[in-house]
Amino acid sequence: MKPLRLTISAFGPYATETTLDLTQLGDRGVYLITGDTGAGKTTIFDAITFALYGEASGSYRDSSMLRSKYASEEIPTFVDLTFRYGGKEHRVRRNPEYLRPSKKGNRTVKEKAEAELHLADGRVITGSRAVTEAVEELIGLSRSQFSQIAMIAQGDFLKLLLAPTVERAKIFRDIFHTGPYLKFQEKLKEKAAELKQTYDDLFKSNRQYIAGIRCDEDSDWAGEIQRLKERPELYSPEETVAMLQKVIVEDRAMKLNCEDDQERLAKRQEQVNQMLGKALERRKAAEQRSRLEQQLKRLTEQLAPLEEAFHREEGNADRREQLSRQIYQEDQNLQKYDELERLLTKRSQAAARMTQLEDQAKCAGENYQSAQEALTTLEGECRELQDADVALEKAVQSEEQCRQMLKKLEQLKTVIQHWKKETQQLAEIQTDYLNADGEYRNEKKRYDAMEQAYFDQQAGVLAQQLNPGHPCPVCGSTEHPSPAALPSTAPEKDALERQKKKAEQLRSRVSDLSSEAGMKRGSAEALEHQVY
Repeated sequence: MKPLRLTISAFGPYATETTLDLTQLGDRGVYLITGDTGAGKTTIFDAITFALYGEASGSYRDSSMLRSKYASEEIPTFVDLTFRYGGKEHRVRRNPEYLRPSKKGNRTVKEKAEAELHLADGRVITGSRAVTEAVEELIGLSRSQFSQIAMIAQGDFLKLLLAPTVERAKIFRDIFHTGPYLKFQEKLKEKAAELKQTYDDLFKSNRQYIAGIRCDEDSDWAGEIQRLKERPELYSPEETVAMLQKVIVEDRAMKLNCEDDQERLAKRQEQVNQMLGKALERRKAAEQRSRLEQQLKRLTEQLAPLEEAFHREEGNADRREQLSRQIYQEDQNLQKYDELERLLTKRSQAAARMTQLEDQAKCAGENYQSAQEALTTLEGECRELQDADVALEKAVQSEEQCRQMLKKLEQLKTVIQHWKKETQQLAEIQTDYLNADGEYRNEKKRYDAMEQAYFDQQAGVLAQQLNPGHPCPVCGSTEHPSPAALPSTAPEKDALERQKKKAEQLRSRVSDLSSEAGMKRGSAEALEHQVY
């Protein structure tokens, strides 16, 4: 905000209407108001602040005290300020509440506080509160902030310097409209926290994957795998992948050997099962032979008494004759003779059966001997098959571990490719940043030289207007021992502005590249943590 014209009437020590043409101060942007005590320096601050906000610049001046005690009763009290903001001119007029003589009668009446704001677009806002709100919205500063930064009176600058960091930051943020950057900073903090959490999760996951690597104890790589688990940071991703690929090749070869052994053992197991079936059949035959031998033994024991009786009867022909004559008489013994006949028949059958059983026993004995030998062989092979089952299960587990490990390696390979791409892009952005920064420094150096030459020219122009005995418009001195010389090659203001715009554009590009490089570096480091 730049004040252009200020009119003060019956305000403070100014008893009459006084107009200050502030455009004569130039365009340098910073002004110093000096004078004796009581000359009205602070009143100028009060008038400008009152015109904008309806209050004086100092906290010890109430708006009801602003009416000049030196002014005549008929002179009204008001402040009229024309100012420029954002390249547009605006005008505000305001008067405080005070007592004045009545136009009718000899009494006094209260003049109400009024305010009018004429905006550059033609709108007119009236009312003290409405004008104050419109000014705060237009300028972006409250009265206290305006008093601290725009116009600093009698040590108030010290209040700004001693203000708390939060309050001072808010003031500067409102002045320079850096609120979006604060929001952007907060979002960056949130994003950084999310990335940190993602990094921690990926780091834990990577350590977990490495801890899950399995290797046969007899493998040549068992020691390296153990060192990798204990100190994974000592191995690069390429070394880790190469090592795991060799372990996988070794496990695949072991798997093929196990599959061959498994197939061979399966065939052998089938043969053993067949031999076991035959052995069981031979065992059953042996048991049947044992039963038949016992039965033959019993029949043989029964046959001996019968044969003895039969031989005795053959030597007793006369006795048989005698007995045959008694057959009729000893009819009661017929059953015994029938029994003897049955026994003779049974003896004949038993003899035939004994011959058959002897042949079967002989065959069963031979089969039993073969079965015993086969059974001994099968028991040894069964023990071998038990060890084969353990080896097979171990091979199956190793195969599953290799499959899981291969899957993790594929994921790690994808992350490594993405990391290399991000790293390459980061290097390209960093190169662009260094080139742009060098160009910006050159153009900024050129602009500073042009600006210095321009200011030297301005000082030389003022020095050309100095006359001995007349006060300097800058310092007020009437003596001019060393006036500034007018440089011969000073740039025009338009050329200076163009060079300034060019330097600002380069500075903006350097800032954008720096931000982009920072974001790209964060992405690359996150991927790098996934790899390591």
